[in-house]
Amino acid sequence: MVSDRVCENGRDALKHKDIVGVTAVGREGICEIKVVLWSRSDQKETRAMIKSEVRRAEENTRQ
Repeated sequence: MVSDRVCENGRDALKHKDIVGVTAVGREGICEIKVVLWSRSDQKETRAMIKSEVRRAEENTRQ
């Protein structure tokens, strides 16, 4: 199914972010944002992270 493939892409992107780590954006300093890692999140956080990642990817394809 398409939704399974989209969710799998979201999971893969989150796992990649977990490996790469947090990168600074602009003038953002250390400890300025709360970081939730894929490997340390519970089921509720994981579900929310996948949703936001899929939404982010969809917005990027629209632009």
